[in-house]
Amino acid sequence: MSCMENRALREYFNSDPDDDWRYWTSPEYATYFISNQIAYTEDYVRIRNLFISGLSNKISSMELGKHFQQFGEVEDILMKPCGGRALVFFTKAEEACRALQKMYQFIEQIEIKVNPAYSWLQPDTDEACKREPDNATLKSLSNENSPPDDSNILPIALANEPINSIFSINVYCIVAIFRQLKPGAQMRLVRTNKRFLEVFKTYSCFEHKRFNLNQLNEMTLWEIRDLLQYAGKYMVEMRGSLPFKNRTTIMNFIRKCCPKLKKLQITNCGLKLTSFKNFIKSFSHLRTLDFTDGCLEDKHIQACQNVKNLDTLVLDGNVLITGAYIKDIVTIRVLKLYGCIRVETQNLIEISMALENLRTLDIRRIHGLDLSFYSVIDYQCQQLVDLKMTRSAYQYDRVALLPRLEHLEIIYPLPGEEIFVPLKLAIHKAQQLKTLKIYCKRSLTPEHIDSISQLKQLRSLSIAFNFRVINDAALKKLCRLTQLEELIIVRSYDITNDALLKLLKSCPKLSVLNIQFCEKISMEFVLRSIEILKARRVHSKQPLVVYTCYTAIKESDLNECAKYKEAERSGLLKIDTSYSDELEDVYSSIRYPFDGVRINGKFFPYTDNDE
Repeated sequence: MSCMENRALREYFNSDPDDDWRYWTSPEYATYFISNQIAYTEDYVRIRNLFISGLSNKISSMELGKHFQQFGEVEDILMKPCGGRALVFFTKAEEACRALQKMYQFIEQIEIKVNPAYSWLQPDTDEACKREPDNATLKSLSNENSPPDDSNILPIALANEPINSIFSINVYCIVAIFRQLKPGAQMRLVRTNKRFLEVFKTYSCFEHKRFNLNQLNEMTLWEIRDLLQYAGKYMVEMRGSLPFKNRTTIMNFIRKCCPKLKKLQITNCGLKLTSFKNFIKSFSHLRTLDFTDGCLEDKHIQACQNVKNLDTLVLDGNVLITGAYIKDIVTIRVLKLYGCIRVETQNLIEISMALENLRTLDIRRIHGLDLSFYSVIDYQCQQLVDLKMTRSAYQYDRVALLPRLEHLEIIYPLPGEEIFVPLKLAIHKAQQLKTLKIYCKRSLTPEHIDSISQLKQLRSLSIAFNFRVINDAALKKLCRLTQLEELIIVRSYDITNDALLKLLKSCPKLSVLNIQFCEKISMEFVLRSIEILKARRVHSKQPLVVYTCYTAIKESDLNECAKYKEAERSGLLKIDTSYSDELEDVYSSIRYPFDGVRINGKFFPYTDNDE
């Protein structure tokens, strides 16, 4: 049996192709095309070998051969010992093309599925890396146990290459070429020459440690396979979304080729339970696991128990999970369940009891939690530092009693709701709380602002969409927050330049200011703030970034203002007039998202009596 046949058996028979997107019939997901009665893979390789699946144990290799001989001469047939799958080798590409015309065929009234074999398993694939380097330095580059660094790379051309050959350029130039190419093009270049491959392995040590999975959408399966085989052993972080086409096969490649992964962030993974279990059990070094919007169920979470050192688990948007089995992953310090609407109160209580080192908990958009959780949160979550939640229908102000609480975010789904937490925070966390983000509409009162102004250690404050109370008087109270670094007061229509400048002078560490839709803020604020920023340069080296979309500050005025351009160049001030949508997601869940109506460019806010 040939080497190629051995590889075919190993890679095909041990896979689960029927669970893969590669068999979609949509042209968008096609893995081959036909031209002049010859079928080609997506890598433009002529197809002579076919994958057959759906076979019954009753079908023998002789019967299978007899069926496919109607299309042409069959060179060989390899069948999986326990049945179900086979490989058919045709002598000519034209004959294999005829066999591919119908994906579903019948042998003795048994339906089988016919697909092309992978590009790298076709006999007409051009062999890559034909040249063998004879330089001792290049041989040292292939040592997988001790990946070389830049100091080990010498710009020496191969002795047997002509002086004007592209293959004789030095290593630094080859690395520069790789940096200009996308991963798919890198793989095509690597196949042309053995020396390029050796340099690429070294290049991958530092360039592909953190890999964006979105780049795979522009690559063929062969290119993805080669990339992971050459660079996967150096990858420690992956993030992004996997292609739908060939998804299961790609995840098998990741599982086999990337053993050192520590951080894995995959959105919309959509894997069946068996495939998920096989995938997740392969990463012993994994510390961060993020399957946002992954269509996961509780059984998927149970499989994560095999990851022994898991520190961060992000399950945002997985609406089917109830929270069961999370308590068994006792190493978790960061748990995010944003939008997991079916999480049950009892499961969350068990999680808070079992995860003794839990420091971050995100339970926003989980509306079904009852009093039994919030009544024990302060003594069951002793180590909790960061809490993000949605307002509960039950008494929840005990969150202010959490011993180590420093960061708190609360969403209030209905406008005009009563809010009690700021008062409790002022009593218990005045010298401890660093971040407070209250996402509500028309709910804050002057008393709330008084309480917030007592949080002396506050670094970040978000109280947007409360235009009735966020005015010049409120900003005067917030001047007491001398440690403030970020302030978000979007849609505070009544604040003026003078009040905002006083705040800027009182908060010397302020570096981010979001005042979108504050229509009274004008170029006067920009010009006068520059002098304040120059004076405070001693306290903070950070520039002040101000988001000013839908204010009276126009981009054309900024471009014509020499004083502002100089402040921007010197790193004092940066005005961003584009629209920042960082609040859109959280505020979109609050009913009646409009605070008023805009007519002919003028804004008319609703009053308390407006419907």
